[in-house]
Amino acid sequence: PGDQFTVPVSVFNETGKDGEAKVALEVPADFKITSQPEMDVAAKSGAETIVKFNVVASAQAGKAVIKVKVKLGGEEAYQTTELSVRPAAAYTVLGGAGTLKAPGKAEVKLPSDWLKGTESQSLIVSAFPSVQFLGALKYLIEYPYGCVEQTTSTVYPLLYLKEVLPVLDQNQFSATRIDHNVQAGIERLFSMQTFSGGFGMWQGNSEPFDFGTVYAMEFLAEAQKAGYAVPKDDFRDALDYLEKIVSGKSKDEGADDDLKSHALYVLAKAGRVKSSWIRRLEEKKADLSEFGKLYLAGSLALMGDKKAMSEMIGTSFSEKAFSSSEEGEFRVIPSALALSVFMDMDPENPLVPVLVKRLEGLMKSGQWGTTQNNAQALLGLGKYTRYLKSQPQNFTGRVLAGGKPVGTFDDKNGIALNGAELSGEDITLEVTGVGNAYYYWTSAGVPASGKVEERDSGLEARRSFLNSAGKPIDLTKLRQGDVVVVDISLESALNCKNVVLVDLLPAGLEVENPRLVASDTSDLSEKDMIDPQKIDIRDDRILVFTDVANLAHYRYVARAVTPGRFKLPAVNAECMYDPSIVSVNGAGEIVIAE
Repeated sequence: PGDQFTVPVSVFNETGKDGEAKVALEVPADFKITSQPEMDVAAKSGAETIVKFNVVASAQAGKAVIKVKVKLGGEEAYQTTELSVRPAAAYTVLGGAGTLKAPGKAEVKLPSDWLKGTESQSLIVSAFPSVQFLGALKYLIEYPYGCVEQTTSTVYPLLYLKEVLPVLDQNQFSATRIDHNVQAGIERLFSMQTFSGGFGMWQGNSEPFDFGTVYAMEFLAEAQKAGYAVPKDDFRDALDYLEKIVSGKSKDEGADDDLKSHALYVLAKAGRVKSSWIRRLEEKKADLSEFGKLYLAGSLALMGDKKAMSEMIGTSFSEKAFSSSEEGEFRVIPSALALSVFMDMDPENPLVPVLVKRLEGLMKSGQWGTTQNNAQALLGLGKYTRYLKSQPQNFTGRVLAGGKPVGTFDDKNGIALNGAELSGEDITLEVTGVGNAYYYWTSAGVPASGKVEERDSGLEARRSFLNSAGKPIDLTKLRQGDVVVVDISLESALNCKNVVLVDLLPAGLEVENPRLVASDTSDLSEKDMIDPQKIDIRDDRILVFTDVANLAHYRYVARAVTPGRFKLPAVNAECMYDPSIVSVNGAGEIVIAE
């Protein structure tokens, strides 16, 4: 929005006669043509004439249609082009959730400072506590990447939320659609299976990723029990690979006891109980992390030893997320794992409501931070919701926006409200009777200011622009056709795993070479360059997935293709498994002359 750019129109005279062509440009009403919108130009027979119009994009995001009309004598020609007006600021989703005990009331105010045309608001109230989890589920469904862990995390909770989600939103979460999504997830996971039987981290990887394999197989074992189609031979091969992890014969021969504990739990769920290995780990329980102890407890329960399970878990584990020695490794909330295990093995355990309360307290803006944390929390809470369905409730309630009633609900029928009329209004929820009502709200859009908060937290991403000789260039003095080397440095004192680098391009640049190696530069050696795990090139951005240790650079080549003045979005780097590690930097402007 607000970018200034040039629209070149090429007119070729094929009439056989010299003449004068009338060239006109039509743009949407909220665009502005700063040159003449209609021009008369000499058009010689058999020759090409270039006409240029200067245009300023609208302040609104969305699709724009530009139409060119040319008349020469009795001949007319038309051409229509669609442009996407894309804000430089990131799309932002805010949300919250709560529990309203009858009788009582709650106040909610939805943010409203969004760019027109990008905003959306929703409020859902229900007798099912699962409504509080919709933020986490929405986060999983809309997460833009798809490694083996993220694919698993997206579909795994659906196995346990299938019964209640259609009540909340029949269109988005119908039973048929849930079944389709789960089956699609199963097929995607097996598309990542390697010849060894284990699963690669990404599609096309030839080496198995042990953690991802164990996690995916936990879901697949549950999906098979739920009646979904899981290829028997491929499933058997993957179970064989889990046994290799337990015996130390997998790709990662140094797999720690925590991963072995998880693998044993999955094997037991799939009917391959390895009693001797479980007892061997029980002897080493003092050396296991909370992560390993929880899965070992589940394995003991599957063996029928619930007493040992309860002693293993106890009541003293902390709320601190599990973490390895490397920042950004996969992290899980202990309460989520414990709740899931108890709901499988001992749902009447008095610790269950304590764990639910802890998880609700750890939820921020309707979610738990990462794909895996969201999935694990949803698993435990989804199982708990299924258990609560038989509990008595008898209440009625209403929703008021700006003091005016806009809807009612009760213990059997919830309410879902959407639309701009909720934005900026004081929302009041009132309930009478007995029981608990649960509510969840979201407000999303592009910030109207178009600004982003630049910050560094555990990671620094910096971007510079160079010429082909490796020298810095002035972004306000580019010329059409110039080659631009984009140099992005990532630096961290931590050893950050699973970082995604997102570079949103200004409208005047296009990517030419998405991966410029060290041999193509004069000042960096091979060891200074990032070795990406995956590169994803889209029309308006380039995404790089990598690990970060100390300082490293990523370079690619772009070209200045369109004259004009364009907003330069900030570069963003974040750790996918630790939202606290993030860097946003470098918003500005570029100018491309003819």
